[in-house]
Amino acid sequence: MTPWPSIDPGRMVHRVTLLQQTAGTDASGAIVTWTPFVTTWAAIDPVRGTDVIRAGQDTTQLYLTITIRWQTGILPSMRVQGNNGTYIIQAIENPGERNILLVLNCVALSANQ
Repeated sequence: MTPWPSIDPGRMVHRVTLLQQTAGTDASGAIVTWTPFVTTWAAIDPVRGTDVIRAGQDTTQLYLTITIRWQTGILPSMRVQGNNGTYIIQAIENPGERNILLVLNCVALSANQ
């Protein structure tokens, strides 16, 4: 039997906003903007960081998990905006499929992305 998923609410100290993609147009044509979907409290835990050479520059990629209370409508195509940056959601876990928590597996965006 799968244990009941839980988290210490005292760990949820980060205020984050989940952003969804919105298509629009401007004078130059179609553009993509990121609009707020929901703002909530979260626990943010770093998983690992790796150095990557991209376009001839040495950069660091930070992988982390963001745990929030279960919320309907959250998709891997969304992003998370926190106090320290923006994160791309790569995968979403619903522990035990109990609709209590969501664990968002993310990678941090560098300043030029």
